[in-house]
Amino acid sequence: MDYVDESLDATGSRERGRPAGEHEQRMWLLQQQYPEAVHAHALTYRLVGRPDVDPLNAAVQEALRAPELNVRYRFGEDGVLRRLSAEGAADGPSLTCMSVESTSEAMEALVRRQERPWDLAEEAPLRCCLLLTPDAAILGLIVNRVIDMTASAAWLQRFASFVQGEGAAPGGFGSALSGWSQQETETDVSAPYQEAVAGRDTAVGGSEILDLLLEAFRQALDAPDMTADDDFFDLGGHSLIATRIIGRLLSEQGIEVHLNDLFSYPTAAALAEHARHLPRAEGQEQGGAVVRSEMHRVPLSLAQRSLWKVYAAFGFNQIFNIPFALRFLDCVDEAAFKHAFLDLLERHPGLRTLFHQHDGQVWQEVVPFDEVLRYEWFWYSHESRGVPLKAEASHRFDLARELPLRIRFLIDEETGEQIVSLLFHHIVLDEWSVNLMMEELEQAYRDRVAGNQPAWRQQPLPFHEFALRQHAAGVNQAHLDYWTERLRGAPPPKPLRADSATARGAGELASSAGGWVEFKLERDVAAGLYGLAKRNGASLFNVVYAAIAASIQHLGALDEIVIGTSASGRTDADFFDTIGYFTTVVAHRIGFPETMTLAGLITQVKHTINESMPHADIPIDLVEEALATGTERGRDRMFEVFIQLHAKNKLNGAFTLRDGKRLEFRQIDPEKDESLLGLQFEVLEEVVEGENDVRVMMSYRADHYGPEQVERIKQSVDETFTRFARVTDAEIPLASLQGLGSTLTLESHDRWR
Repeated sequence: MDYVDESLDATGSRERGRPAGEHEQRMWLLQQQYPEAVHAHALTYRLVGRPDVDPLNAAVQEALRAPELNVRYRFGEDGVLRRLSAEGAADGPSLTCMSVESTSEAMEALVRRQERPWDLAEEAPLRCCLLLTPDAAILGLIVNRVIDMTASAAWLQRFASFVQGEGAAPGGFGSALSGWSQQETETDVSAPYQEAVAGRDTAVGGSEILDLLLEAFRQALDAPDMTADDDFFDLGGHSLIATRIIGRLLSEQGIEVHLNDLFSYPTAAALAEHARHLPRAEGQEQGGAVVRSEMHRVPLSLAQRSLWKVYAAFGFNQIFNIPFALRFLDCVDEAAFKHAFLDLLERHPGLRTLFHQHDGQVWQEVVPFDEVLRYEWFWYSHESRGVPLKAEASHRFDLARELPLRIRFLIDEETGEQIVSLLFHHIVLDEWSVNLMMEELEQAYRDRVAGNQPAWRQQPLPFHEFALRQHAAGVNQAHLDYWTERLRGAPPPKPLRADSATARGAGELASSAGGWVEFKLERDVAAGLYGLAKRNGASLFNVVYAAIAASIQHLGALDEIVIGTSASGRTDADFFDTIGYFTTVVAHRIGFPETMTLAGLITQVKHTINESMPHADIPIDLVEEALATGTERGRDRMFEVFIQLHAKNKLNGAFTLRDGKRLEFRQIDPEKDESLLGLQFEVLEEVVEGENDVRVMMSYRADHYGPEQVERIKQSVDETFTRFARVTDAEIPLASLQGLGSTLTLESHDRWR
């Protein structure tokens, strides 16, 4: 192949090609060192109707002759990476034209081309596919990351204009396969490049960062009057909201804020001193266009695959049912409620998904919205006479044939109040999504009662695009290594009652039969825990997690514990407004040295949890499989104890209507007679009638714990909460604090040193 000389070197002699730019050099080197981490960007267009193939094929080839695409990258004699231009269109980007039977088959073909290794010395940095289905044509561009998408924006715009001229709907499938934008920032690169990134950090003015932080706080908390000196947590902030704010600031504004800093400096004014601005090239890049069409068959996400393994192990029973029930204190328009939920089903395709097993793999298939009413999923109260609420909550889903949700209105025979049962399968809904769902349901119901369709501010990306991106990117090895390095050699899980002959190993999934107990913290105890968190720059979750861990450690006389918890799994701000199942289960290793203080335990918990969040895309089963060698082989789970905080969910509150009236509702707690985990603590942080309440629901496996052990654990945890709440100086040694009787008041730690 011949190349065109483009430049002279410093001495005036001609050199073949010109030196590659900074972006090109960086991407080329990354691809050589970490080929599995540098994924190409995919842009797709759905062409309306079946175009005339021959002229379209010729036109695409003509468009691909752009000079910026007809390049190769090779090292010159001087050791400099050079950008060489090919002579002649024959050496331009490759074009594949093929017929496929369906859209899903077309997307799979694009994934294969995206994953194929790239030799930039011999191949142009762009691949083009023209895929013909029976009812449409799909044009796919696979763009190597060596191409600077910002610098190439003009060419991409020209190409989009060309496609539109041929009858395309740009973004018809959006960038359904682009999984690389976040990958770069999360991949371990060589130290020189890390230093180069840090060296190019250019701060915007402090006042501009402050304004951006304050506006982000106001929007997230719906507090337009919030000032720069107001405390984020005093106005209702919590860890989930904090995660959304931090992700959006980085994705949309290039502002980097560490979660630990937000807890330590919870006002916009203080936090601005610890935030920094990253240039767009180094910040988290925004994702591609919205995918407006719906795939018919998409692989499961990593989190869904992890859940499905356990679901299958339990015989596809009700273990992953998520039942909610709301008691309405005012009359609700059931027809408007149904219309409102139909609006959500149209907006979030993930909620209308079926699941099929084919060729040893599980696939999710979106039901077209116009077919939703063919399925049974909604019942009015007059259709539900005689149906007990508990029976509805224990429905066994057939996910291959029915939608993964059931909504049924009931009438309480004693009070005459309306109750709505909302049952979901966990594979399509997580806790983050519950709050999104309730927020959007309020808007849709308000508009439907007024006779209008809801006017959404923006259309969120569908969950199936997330699954496609993650499937194309594969498992992030650096993130998997993060967990295996921290959990290798951890103590095996076992029930606390080691003397019981009936206790099974914690790793066995022999039975999910169990029960649950509940206790509510006195408001002065809850207030004391909030105060302890604030004084130590921590969240309420950090404090209750520490209290439960300390109680379990004391009961079992343990040196360290591995504790499971859930993580949002949403490391990509593009999907913050998407309803789906992103949640992963992760495990943390908590140590208890003899010199441990209460403040030290809270700090350890806070840093362990917060520092692990960027790696939370890795489900626990992948970590367990990676560690299943030698003495650790056969371990099914890493932990016996699981702690989860439900932070101020939207299931107790009201829908505010256009005329100012409020439709009040309260959550009815579901009964539980099963537990997947040995001991699970669910801490519910609620706001009821303007007051902060904290409740604890402790569920347990009956083959691990009997009634006496359950009562002892409950009492120990409750007492530990009280002791923590009464501490005024958190530097008290933890051992001294644990040795106190529950009736003592902690005014100072000096007397117990």
